[in-house]
Amino acid sequence: MKFLPLLFVYLLTIVQPAVAWGRKGHAVVATIAEANLTPAARVQVQVLLQGDLNSKGELSGRNTLADVASWADEIRAVAPDYTYRGWHTRGNPVCQIKLGACKRGECVDQKLLHYADVLKDRSASSRERNEALK
Repeated sequence: MKFLPLLFVYLLTIVQPAVAWGRKGHAVVATIAEANLTPAARVQVQVLLQGDLNSKGELSGRNTLADVASWADEIRAVAPDYTYRGWHTRGNPVCQIKLGACKRGECVDQKLLHYADVLKDRSASSRERNEALK
């Protein structure tokens, strides 16, 4: 029993918070994605990230997918209506509702298709395409 407090302190020091993604998780996935880009796609990413802006509208200096991987979280902090508020995965019960979010195009898979179309659209502004990439 005299070791119980010591065991408790030890357990507190080894327990890590269960953060599913966070900045590091997003950056890891983005690094893997960037490593699998074709040379032509890699050039396009570089072009799209030129002049990238942070949440304050200032030049960010970010030039890799890992650098911009948490942009949605960053912008959500200052403009909550701007990004994925209301977006859901298909596993979310709201997507099963007859008039639910997916009927309005607010499921993540539909959003990904939409942003892929924006990226392909050469008539879209560079800012629109930059944000679609992010």
